[in-house]
Amino acid sequence: MRFTKFKKLVFFLILLILSIKQGTSGNLDSLIKKVSTTNNDKDKVALYIKIGRAYLNNDMPKAFDYFDKAKKISQKNNYSAQYISSINNLAVYYRLIDDYTESKKLFRNALELADKEANKSLLATVYEDYANMYKHIGVYDTALIMLRKALDINEQLKDTKSTITCLTNLGSIYSESEDYTNAEIYYKKSYALSKTINDPELTGAPLIGLGIVFGSKGEFEKARDNFNEAFTYFKKSNDVNMMATCLSNLSTANLFLKDYKKAIDAGLQTIELKANSGNKKDLSTSYCNMAEIYIQAGEVKKATDCIEKGLSIAKEIDNKDALKFAYEVGSYVYSELKDYEKALDYKTKYITLFKKIYSEQKSKQIQELEAKYQNQNKQKEIEVQEVKLKNQDIVILQQKRINISIIISLIIISTLAVFAVINYRQKKKSNVILSLQNTIIEEKQKEIIDSINYARRIQATLLANEDFVNKNIRENFILFKPKDIVSGDFYWAAKKDNRFYLAVCDCTGHGVPGAFMSLLNISFLNEAIIEKNILEPNKVLDHVRKRLIENLSQQGGQDGMDAILICIDKKSNIITYAAANNEPILIRDNKLIELPKDKMPVGKGEKKDNFTLHTIDQQKGDSIYLYTDGLADQFGGPEGKKFKYKKLNELLLFLSHENMEKQKESLDTIFINWKGNLEQVDDVCLIGIKL
Repeated sequence: MRFTKFKKLVFFLILLILSIKQGTSGNLDSLIKKVSTTNNDKDKVALYIKIGRAYLNNDMPKAFDYFDKAKKISQKNNYSAQYISSINNLAVYYRLIDDYTESKKLFRNALELADKEANKSLLATVYEDYANMYKHIGVYDTALIMLRKALDINEQLKDTKSTITCLTNLGSIYSESEDYTNAEIYYKKSYALSKTINDPELTGAPLIGLGIVFGSKGEFEKARDNFNEAFTYFKKSNDVNMMATCLSNLSTANLFLKDYKKAIDAGLQTIELKANSGNKKDLSTSYCNMAEIYIQAGEVKKATDCIEKGLSIAKEIDNKDALKFAYEVGSYVYSELKDYEKALDYKTKYITLFKKIYSEQKSKQIQELEAKYQNQNKQKEIEVQEVKLKNQDIVILQQKRINISIIISLIIISTLAVFAVINYRQKKKSNVILSLQNTIIEEKQKEIIDSINYARRIQATLLANEDFVNKNIRENFILFKPKDIVSGDFYWAAKKDNRFYLAVCDCTGHGVPGAFMSLLNISFLNEAIIEKNILEPNKVLDHVRKRLIENLSQQGGQDGMDAILICIDKKSNIITYAAANNEPILIRDNKLIELPKDKMPVGKGEKKDNFTLHTIDQQKGDSIYLYTDGLADQFGGPEGKKFKYKKLNELLLFLSHENMEKQKESLDTIFINWKGNLEQVDDVCLIGIKL
C-alpha cells in the first residue's frame, strides 16, 4: 500500500505557522494593490514583508525581491524594527533554499539587533524562525532551546497568538523527532489556548499536528477526527491549500480504516479544490493519489481513468516532477491490476525521466565522480536506484556475497509464486525441497556472516585507535559508518618522531572487496612511514601507488583508493598534506576553503605524475575536515536525491562553531534523517579536527 505519509504534513504546518506569525492570510492581490496606493514608507515596508511571506515556497524569487525592498527602505529611513524584521525574513528565505550559511549569518544579525534594541517581540519572532532552521537540518535540541526562549518571551508579553504558534511549533519538532508523547502535550496546549481567541487558522494548526501524531501512532480514528475538525476551521478562513491538505490526509486515514466511501469522497473534494485553485501540478498529483485510493477500494476502471488524467495534465504543463510522479504511480496501479506490460512501460518511463532529471541537476562533484569511475560506477548507481524503484514495498535483495545457489532458489520461488501453474502434489513436493534449501541457505548465510564479522574485528584493530588520535589531536571527532559489516573506507593514524600522520581513505568498492583493499592499503602506509622512513605525505602516497601497481595491476586491474594524508609536525607546528581526488576542507574565520588536490587516484590511472606536497599555514581556531564521498552521495530527503558536496560543506561551516562531539552528533542525526528508509549507498567516513 502506497499511502501519503502523515509526517509530510509537518512541512505544510510550518509554512502555515510562518503565514500566521506574519499575518499573511489576507488576499495577495489586495496586498499588492494596497502597496501601490500607500505613500507611507513604514506601511509600505510592512506590506512588502507580508507579500514576501505569502510568496514563500510558491515563488521564491518574488519573495526575495519583496524582502529585499523592505530591507532597503527600512535601512534608508532608519526603521530599526522593520529592518530587523526584513533581515529575519531574508534569513527564512535562505533557509528554504538550503543556503544555511547565509541564513545563519542573517539570523544572528537579527538576534543581535533585536537584543540591542530591547525589542522583545521581535526577539521572540527571530528565535522562533531561527529554531525552524535548526529543525530543518535535524538539530532538534538546539531548535527546542530557541523555541522555549521565544515561548518565555511571548508569555511574559502576554502575546497569546505568538504563544500559540510557539506551542504548535514545539509540537511539530517533537513530532518530527518521533517523541509523540511531548508532541501531543504541546499540540493540546496550543489548541486549548487557541480556543480562547477567535482565529480559525491558529486553532486549525494544532489540530493538524494532532492528526499527524495519531496517524503516526496508528490511531487512525483519532487522526480522522482531528483532520475533520481542522478542515472546518480552515474552511472558515477560506484557506484552500490547507483545506485540500486536510482532505488528502483524511483520505489516507479512511483508507487505513477501510472506510473506502469516505476516502473516495475526501479525495474527490481534494481534486475539486485543486482544480478551482488553478494549480495544475497539484491537480495532476491529486488525480494520481486518487488512483491509488480507487485501487484500494477495488474500483479498477476509475483508478485507470484517474492515473491517465493525472498523466495528461502533467504532459500538458510539461512538468517533469509531475510526470515522474504520474509514471511512478501508474506503474504501481497497473502492476496491481496485473497489466504487467503497461506497468513495465510506465516504470521504464519513470526511470528514464528520473535519470534525465538527475542528469540535469548533477553538480560539479557528480561530474567528477562520473569521469573518475566512467560508466562502471554510474551504472552501479543506476542499478541500485532501479531496484529500489521497481517495488518500494519489497525488501532489497540481501548481500551480493550470497552464492549462486541462493539466487537460483529465490528465482525459482518467485517464479512459482507468480505463475502458480503446478498442482497440489508438485507444490507439496516443492515445499519439501524448499524447506531443505532454506536450511542450507540459512547455514551458508550464518557461515558467511560469521566470517565477515570476524573480518570486521580484524579490520577494527588496524584502524586508528581513537585514544591514540585524541592523545595527538585534543579536539576532534570521527564519524565512521560502514555500508556493510566491513568497510572500503578507512581512517588511519601513525606517529614517527615528532610527526603525527592522519589519513582518510576510500578504497575501490565496499563490503568484503573494499575491506580487502583497505587492509592492503593500511599495510602499505605503515610500510612507507614506519619501515621505509618516508616522511613527506606526497611521497608516502607515491610509494603506496607503486606498491599497489606492483601487486594488483599486473593483471590489468585498476584498484586503488582516493585519499587525504595530513602530517602535523609537533615541533615546527607545520601541517603538510597530499590529496588524491578528495580535497581537505579548511574553515577559518567563518569562511570555508576547499584546499587543492591532485585529480588522480592512489593506484593505476590515466595520470602518472607524482603527488603534490601542500602546506597549510595554520592559525589558531582553524578547523580541518577530511571526508570520503559516502555522505555526499547518499540518496534521501523528500525527493530521494543526493545530499551533495555543496550542502555537506555548508553544513560543516554551519556546525563549525560547535564543539567536536556536538558536531559529530548533529552530522550523524542529519545523515540518518536524510537517508530515512532508503538503503545506505556507500561507506561514510568523516573526520574533523580543530587546531
